Amino acid sequence: MAIPSLAMRPSAEAANKLYSVLPNNGDGDFQFNRDSSATLINSKGLIQTVGYFSEELIQNGNFSEIGSEIIINGDFATDNDWNLRSSWVISNGVCSLTPPNSDYLSQQNVFTANKFYKLSFDIVVNSGNLEPQFFDSGFQTIGTYSTTQTVVVYFESTSSGTLYFKPNSFDGFIDNVSVKQVDPNDDWDLGTGWSYGANKAIKTTTATSSSFCSQDLPLVNNSLYKIQFDLNITSATTTSIGISNSGAFGQLSSSERFYTTSGTKTITALFDNSKPTQIKFVGGSNTSFELENVSIKEILGDRPRFNYEINNGIVGSCPSLLLEPTSTNLINFSEPTSSETSASGITYESYIWAIGHFTNCIKFGDNSQTRYRYFTGTIANSTQYVMSAFVIMDDLSEPVLGTNTVSGDFILRVGGQSATTGNLPNVNMGNNIYRVSSVITSFASGGTTGLLKYTGQSNKGFRIVGFQVEALSYATSYIPTNGSSQTRAGETCFGAGNAATFSDSEGVLYAEISALANDGTVRYIAVSDSTSNNRITILYYSSSNNIRIIVSSGGVNYVDKNAGVSSVTNLHKVALKYKADDFALWIDGVERQTDSSGITPVGLNNLDFSLNGGSPFYGNCKDIRVYNEALTDAQLQTLTTL
Repeated sequence: MAIPSLAMRPSAEAANKLYSVLPNNGDGDFQFNRDSSATLINSKGLIQTVGYFSEELIQNGNFSEIGSEIIINGDFATDNDWNLRSSWVISNGVCSLTPPNSDYLSQQNVFTANKFYKLSFDIVVNSGNLEPQFFDSGFQTIGTYSTTQTVVVYFESTSSGTLYFKPNSFDGFIDNVSVKQVDPNDDWDLGTGWSYGANKAIKTTTATSSSFCSQDLPLVNNSLYKIQFDLNITSATTTSIGISNSGAFGQLSSSERFYTTSGTKTITALFDNSKPTQIKFVGGSNTSFELENVSIKEILGDRPRFNYEINNGIVGSCPSLLLEPTSTNLINFSEPTSSETSASGITYESYIWAIGHFTNCIKFGDNSQTRYRYFTGTIANSTQYVMSAFVIMDDLSEPVLGTNTVSGDFILRVGGQSATTGNLPNVNMGNNIYRVSSVITSFASGGTTGLLKYTGQSNKGFRIVGFQVEALSYATSYIPTNGSSQTRAGETCFGAGNAATFSDSEGVLYAEISALANDGTVRYIAVSDSTSNNRITILYYSSSNNIRIIVSSGGVNYVDKNAGVSSVTNLHKVALKYKADDFALWIDGVERQTDSSGITPVGLNNLDFSLNGGSPFYGNCKDIRVYNEALTDAQLQTLTTL
């Protein structure tokens, strides 16, 4: 068989680039664009995020990591582990003191020097006050408490040793004493005058311009990064609040890295290895501010997705180029760990999913009660949506979506409308995990969105995660959310070849492709002169489960044929042969259409997954080739046989 002038099988990519195998001089490479990250199924059958950004480089960027409990018997369930000094009394689950007794209450081996801690306890005060302390060249007071309250305080212990409670004419009791280390993995280094609060780092006025909140990072010279953080300025006498010039990204000008107002700050910058790899947050003397939600990611650019199809739980051996339209996951929390709205009869669990990405789930039990979990998100009335999620049943069976309160294992609901019809075939992801989905039109008056398990449905429990609601008729690749809806940008792939790559007089356009849905949307693959006047095209169009070919020259369609297939969502090998008065459409080893009259286009110089930017191809492509000669029937049969 002839050697193609252009051939692309999904094998190599880079930022904004899809590489072709032929020609090997780069002329056949495609330009690629998608202005967001996206997910795919990799060769191991795991969900993986690709472009637009790398994984998070900052560790504990929201300052929320807390270590394990250090205090023993903090609920005073027994008389053990505390030094009561014959003054304090443990009874009925509290520890109390009555004047004139004034000895310390204490527990040994609580603190390690130069570590930060979160101390909490409940206190009831009848009179006087109580001071938690540690000892470092004298007793160091953490706080003074003279009213009944739940105390939560963050502090640094400058020495190792004992937690003390010092009474000052104190009459009352305490309970639920807890001490946990803040930032237990020591991801952050806090200089003098810095401390922690609830999910934040705090710079006090005592911290000078040479005292930092810093973290070492795996930065690469000349790579581009997105730096983002929330800043809450509580007092300022200078404008020097932001990123220090003595650390990573310090080559930026003062106006690019210092701020005078609170809010979310975003910087895009190259890393210059003349600076350390340590990011350093700083504030001038007599300034105070709070730092939250620090994020640093490498900007990888728009990377094509090589997606592995999973068929009945088995991961395919060869990937496809996956191209999808713009779509938004309207669910605010796709992997929830708590209830943001109504829920009943469910729990939240840690769970490591065999398909990767997910580390938690919502657990539904049996049908002994009605169970439900609703979501927040913007759902319009009287609008068609598709809802999807990943499920594993307790008995490892395939889940059955219900259509009423007495069928299936559970039922999906969008905008107040339950899925009475429209349940789509499950996708077997392997390891007894299925992706379920249903097309649902929301009520005219709106309503709740979520899932329910009624007492009339099966008694099977299940775990579920990865919730997605899209304004489409089919579910696209998973779009993670965490607090708000997220949009995956539409993809374009274009610009392969030039005038030297293609023959105007004869040739073959071949593609192994499948559609995302049989929804009547026009989707082009085209060799053209960069207009629609001269083109060789294979396309899906409005006719159900049909593949169409069009050959135009000088603005006239000389060939326009189509042929039906079992489903356009299945992979088909399609070839369009063109030569003056000799045109043919081959699908899956069979010649389906011919035309013996017509001329060929002129000026062909471009191969796109669209028609010059319009009606882009959305689907899967395992192979695309252009031959500069009209292949024989025997060759076309061999080329297109599945």
